[in-house]
Formats: sequence, structure tokens, C-alpha cells
Amino acid sequence: MPMSDKKRWIRLAVAAGLGAAAGAWTYQIQKDKKAKNDARLAVVEAAVVRSRDYGKQKAYIIGNSLSSLAAAVWLIKDCHFPGSSIMVYGENEEACGNAGLLVVSRENCEDFLELCGKLPGSGEKVFTFPKTEGGERLGCADLPALWRLLCTEEERLDVLSVEDWFSGTPHIFETDLWQLCQCVFGLKKDSNLAEFRRSLWELKGPFLFLSPEERQELIRLLKQYLRRKGVLLLENTQVTDLELENGNDNGSGTGLAVKKLYVKRRLQEEETDREAFVFEKIDLRSGDVCIMDNGSGSGKLWKKAADLHIALGEPEAFVGEEDKLQPLRPHHFTDRPKTVPTGSRNLGFVGAFSRLEEGCCLTGNYAVASARSAVDELMHAGRRAAGTEEKRQSRIRKWITVYKVVCSLYRADL
Repeated sequence: MPMSDKKRWIRLAVAAGLGAAAGAWTYQIQKDKKAKNDARLAVVEAAVVRSRDYGKQKAYIIGNSLSSLAAAVWLIKDCHFPGSSIMVYGENEEACGNAGLLVVSRENCEDFLELCGKLPGSGEKVFTFPKTEGGERLGCADLPALWRLLCTEEERLDVLSVEDWFSGTPHIFETDLWQLCQCVFGLKKDSNLAEFRRSLWELKGPFLFLSPEERQELIRLLKQYLRRKGVLLLENTQVTDLELENGNDNGSGTGLAVKKLYVKRRLQEEETDREAFVFEKIDLRSGDVCIMDNGSGSGKLWKKAADLHIALGEPEAFVGEEDKLQPLRPHHFTDRPKTVPTGSRNLGFVGAFSRLEEGCCLTGNYAVASARSAVDELMHAGRRAAGTEEKRQSRIRKWITVYKVVCSLYRADL
């Protein structure tokens, strides 16, 4: 190679390095500036929230799973909502959501640890992240397929199943990675490929595993905290029906609001040892909110609501003949309703069958984060997590800056 070409390539490499450094420096300055602005804004928003007078406003939470109880906690901690104005309706006194292990990824457990960190008696055991030895490892053909999957945009994966993608590398279904995804995330070969991709991102670090007994203990601590705050935990109580109002008639969900709740409470007659039921109708006033855990118990309420409003997802992908919620077919990302559907005035969804822009829907942090998202948006608490699109645009702007700097240095060198 001629000396002139070598010098040219050296100058180009130096220009690229300087451009990358300049881009990183610019990005860090913008990031620090944004962090300072966010901190100042958070102080102002917190002061506004603390000074709120909720008056007779009430919050009705349907379900007593982890996500439902977390919603009640966030109402108190983030919004300073009076506990005496929060009602939690649960069918089973011993219920704690889905049975089995609770898994939390260390990389994405901020909401979970913030929720549990203040609970008295939670102990250090809850926050241990054990590492385990692997079994059947990934083969040489599995890794490229996984890499291509992680580099593919999620929108292109929504119509494919896991088996479709790995049809040429079936060995992956014998590995410990697939066994972990089956046990922890409830995935099958015909599961949605986009959901599997999300699960892989959750596997970036060690995990926190809670056994069913430890999970029950966590639920007990949450209930203990809520009772001290005056929250009314109504056990053996089922919300059998709800009445919805839509602001317009085109089914778009604009102006969607819950107007009435129909409740059935089971009582035990001590003398006759027979069950008795009390039926009650609750009218929601202006300002009241209703938060539904559509992943616990019956899917009847979700089905009825979705029949009236397209913004509430596609429960047919999850709801069986007995109205029990479980994945019935490879589902799309939009089959689950947003934590607060478009146009909703007082209805929010939490739990595994609600939709967040990030996170795997079957992890413990997702249950807690979905509760926080629904509470923040319904109560306008001011906390907003940056969405996937916003982060993508930020990365694009950063690399455009780097590209412009490199091009300008290269042109100056020529």
C-alpha cells in the first residue's frame, strides 16, 4: 500500500475516533442536562402531588394478586392517596396471583426492589440473586439464530412462532436456555416469537427466584403494610360485572369510563355452617378510579369490556371456555390492553395480561411496573418511563451527531 494511502487511512481512523469521542461527549452533556431538568421537575411534581386534596375520591382495585396489591402501594407512596379510600376486592384470601416461582431479573428490577425495599420484615433473603450452573449448552448453530433474533425489529416477529424461527436449529429446544424459558416465562414452541425475544432480554443477568412459600410471605407483608395504611382488603369478594360508558359511539375507546361495579361477597354463617352471599352495586363518582388485574381469576369482565371497546385488546387469545385466563394461541403484542387504554378516563389494567412497552410479561418486575404505570397515568403523578420509541430516536440522534462530526473532520482533512 502506498504511503499516501496509509496516511489517508490513519487520518480517517483518527477522525472517526475523534468523532466518536465528540459524539459521546455531546451525548453525556445532554444526558446530564436532562437529568438535572428531570430532577428539578420531579421536585416540583412531588410537591404538587403532596399538596393534593383528594376529598371523597376513591380507588377500586379488582383482584388481590401481586400486581393489584402493588397498585395500592403505589397509590399511597407515589400519589399520597389516603389508604382509607382504597378498596381491594379479592376472591380468595390465600390467593397471590399465578402459582409457582416468581422471577425478577437483576437488570430490570428497579420497581420491584423499590416496592419491597421499604417493607418491614422483608429481610435480605428476598434480594439474593443465586447463580446456577448450566446444563445442555447452546450449539454453534444456535448462537447465530439467537443473534439474528435479537437484532431483528420486534414488529417483524409478531406473526411468527418460536418454532418457525428455529426450524433449522431444533437443537435449541433441548438446551437449558429453553428449559428456563419454559419454566419461568411459560413459553412453548408455538408461543409468539416477539414474546420470546423479550424473554431473552430478561436473561441478561442473574435472577431472583422466590418459591411459592416466599411469594406468599411477600404478599403477606404487602397486605400487612396496606392494612396499617387503612386500605380496605375485602376477601372472599368477587366483582361479577361492571358498567362502562363510552364518550362516543364509534368504539374507539375515547372517553371510556367505568360507571358501576357489581360485587358479590361470600359470608359464612357460623351457626348453620352454610354460605350466604351479599350483593352490592357501587356507583363510581367523578374522579374515582378502577384498576383491574385482568390476569387473576376470571376473564369475564375483560371479555365484556373488550366487546364494547377495541382499545381493550383481544381477550380471545387468552380466555378459555371457563373464562380462565391463560395463553390459548400465539398472540400478538397488541392483544393485551395498555395499562391505561387510549381514551380511558378512570380504567386501568395491571398484571401479566396488560401491556407495557418494555419487559417480559411473566416476570415479577413486570407485575409491579405495570401497576406503577397504571397508577401514574390514571392519577397524573408525573412519573413517566421513557418508551421504546423515545429511546430508539435518542440513539438515532446520537449516531447522526457522530456521523456528522466524522464527515466534517474527514472533509477538512481532504
